[in-house]
Amino acid sequence: MLCQYNIIELKLIFRKKMPRDKKKYILDDEKKIKLLQESRIINLATINKNGLPHLVPMWFILDANNDINFTSYHKSQKIINLQRDNRIVIMLESGTHYEELHGLVLEGEAEISTDKELIIKIMNQITAKYKTKRDKQDIAKQANKRVNVKVKVKKIISWDIGKS
Repeated sequence: MLCQYNIIELKLIFRKKMPRDKKKYILDDEKKIKLLQESRIINLATINKNGLPHLVPMWFILDANNDINFTSYHKSQKIINLQRDNRIVIMLESGTHYEELHGLVLEGEAEISTDKELIIKIMNQITAKYKTKRDKQDIAKQANKRVNVKVKVKKIISWDIGKS
């Protein structure tokens, strides 16, 4: 069974529970940073050449300025998309039940860097965060094929359904 609710039940649930005053449900800055720090995966959207979203899950780190950074192969579709159009959208959320849902949508621009030292630094931080088994030689070798992407956030949309 894919869904425990039928369409009519879902409409009734959302009609009863959808917030009327949206400003009331916005995450405060402290909770936004905490959600970013505690999240392990972001959902990242770039724009394909046909104008449709290209959506992928990504590992990431926050730098000292709380900017999102991730590395990727320079020939990956997301990087090709960002080289053509640097607009990027990131979504992350937490919660299992409706009343627990909270999250962020970050709209911004991607800054792509080929600086090998920066790429190695970010890859080392990602390796530490996710406890992967990459050694320094492997990271240095992979860095030659990768770029770093720093997300410069221009707009933040947040929600915290449990604030009612």
